[in-house]
Amino acid sequence: MNYQKLMEQAMQQQQQQQQQQNMGGHPLAGLDLNAATDITCDNCGSMKFHITFLLKRVSSLVSPTGEELTIPIQTFSCQSCDWINRDFVEVGTNANEPSK
Repeated sequence: MNYQKLMEQAMQQQQQQQQQQNMGGHPLAGLDLNAATDITCDNCGSMKFHITFLLKRVSSLVSPTGEELTIPIQTFSCQSCDWINRDFVEVGTNANEPSK
């Protein structure tokens, strides 16, 4: 890479940093949240959620390491009823079904 290309890249980075600083330093600064859609619990309608984890166990027979793995999947559950919206989980996870 030649000197001029390096200088152009440095200038572009500097301009991007200045733009972010002008917008409060956050990439979402200036975004009008009044235009955003509220997400509610599909079960009870609450708008309050907390972070929760689902755990998946992978058998040693199919694990890439050859050892049994426990994989945490971070998601959100309703603060009122603990329901996990379908949009919040990976395909193949039945988060709201009772354990066997």
